[in-house]
Parts: sequence; structure tokens; C-alpha cells
Amino acid sequence: MRSAMILEVPTPSFGFFQRKAEAVRLLQISGRVTQVVGLVVECNGPTSRVGDLCLIESGQGEPIQAEVVGFRGDRVLLMPLGELSGVRAGCLVHSTGGCLKVPAGASLLGRTLDGLGRPIDGLGPIDPEARYPTHANPPNALERKLIER
Repeated sequence: MRSAMILEVPTPSFGFFQRKAEAVRLLQISGRVTQVVGLVVECNGPTSRVGDLCLIESGQGEPIQAEVVGFRGDRVLLMPLGELSGVRAGCLVHSTGGCLKVPAGASLLGRTLDGLGRPIDGLGPIDPEARYPTHANPPNALERKLIER
């Protein structure tokens, strides 16, 4: 009779696979600016929906946020949420995969913000408890708590 030999092979832990997954670079689909007419930026992608937030890389500092406002054929039409200086044909455009989200929570009490939820009062950055999408149904006015103070 032959005896069977059993080899024990150590199995990697879940943490091993988690670290490997986190190290993988995700595929990011981009487009490029084809033209700018007035305040409308036209680009040949990325794949996105009306209301999605995109980032335009002008090469001059922070990317410019822009919202998808429509389509013309196979082109994406964007409306910038900031200054367009430096944007030219060929600039990279990336979709964030969702709409603009603004900060919310008690840390905003007494602060002055611009239309995009950024502090403009000179009191430093805010640490919001949550971020809410700008494209959402408004709360029912009849179901809200009364303002007491």
C-alpha cells in the first residue's frame, strides 16, 4: 500500500487580496476638448450623463469643474463651474461618475460659502459631516421641522 502525502499550502489572507485590489489602477475613460464657444465646452467624451461633473485639465493648476449640460451628436457639452482661462482644444476631460456634491453638517454653521460649497470667509477649510448631491429632490416643505431659533 502506498500512503498518500498531503501538502499544506498556506492560503493568503483576505488582507493580502485587499491590498492587491487597492494597488490596481482603475481604468479612467477620458475625452478631449474639441472646441469652446462662449461658455460651452465641447469634447469628444468621456462617457457621461446630463448632470455629471467632469474635470477639465488645463495644465494651469487645479482642474476646472464642469457639468454635462447636453450632447451634440457624439460630442459632450459642458458648462464650466469656474474660470475657463487656459482651456484649449486638446485638454483632457475626465468624468467623476456623478454629480456635484456640496458639504453639509454642523461644521457649516456660521460659515460663508460660495455656490459650490467652498468657504470664502477666510476661516480656513471646513470638515463636513456629509456631502449631498446638488441633483436631488427637495425635502417636502410641509414635513420639515419648524425653525425655532
